[in-house]
Amino acid sequence: MEPLHEKGIFDTYLKLFMTSITLEQPENFEVLVLGFKYNDFIMTTQPENIKKNLNLLPGSEYKANYLLDGRSYEFQAKILKVQNDPVPLIFFSYPHDFKEISLRKNERLQVLIPLTIKTIRFRDGASKEINNPKNKIIDISRNGCLISTIRKIELGSILTLDFFLPDGTPVKDLEACVRNLLRNPMGMHIGLEFLEMDEENKKKFDDFFSKIK
Repeated sequence: MEPLHEKGIFDTYLKLFMTSITLEQPENFEVLVLGFKYNDFIMTTQPENIKKNLNLLPGSEYKANYLLDGRSYEFQAKILKVQNDPVPLIFFSYPHDFKEISLRKNERLQVLIPLTIKTIRFRDGASKEINNPKNKIIDISRNGCLISTIRKIELGSILTLDFFLPDGTPVKDLEACVRNLLRNPMGMHIGLEFLEMDEENKKKFDDFFSKIK
């Protein structure tokens, strides 16, 4: 396999969103790629919340998600070493393979729609009611959307959404799962996948998207 950076899909200073896949209690955190050696290791920062009971142990396996040039990628890697001195670092195994992740199964429609996030259900099952209207949908399809928000939300969280489709049709209590994250100077861009819709919301989506074919 040729080096990932030569194919334009991996580089230094990428933000990686890590999810544990071997631990009993799932862990999620963010790290920044500081360097890598092809077919050997990836060197990253340590997460800011490392002191909050994270089990960063050699041999632990993680799934990494990141965005580059508007595309989403995923790979799996093991922790090789956790270094605390003189600089806090983590060394991950270099990925054997990787894949591009489609954010949407259907063609996206660019929009700018006010969005209310009513509740967040976290990966551990806890939920929080927030009723935050200060968000925007910036593109949408039948299966998901990309939103802009200043709120930090972790991968795998389930959001309950209220918004209007571009033709003014109201959509209420639609659940969506956080699949991708990207920080930007104004906050976060979050890729959402809509979960199973009730008959009313499904009909509204079908009616709207049938008009724009």
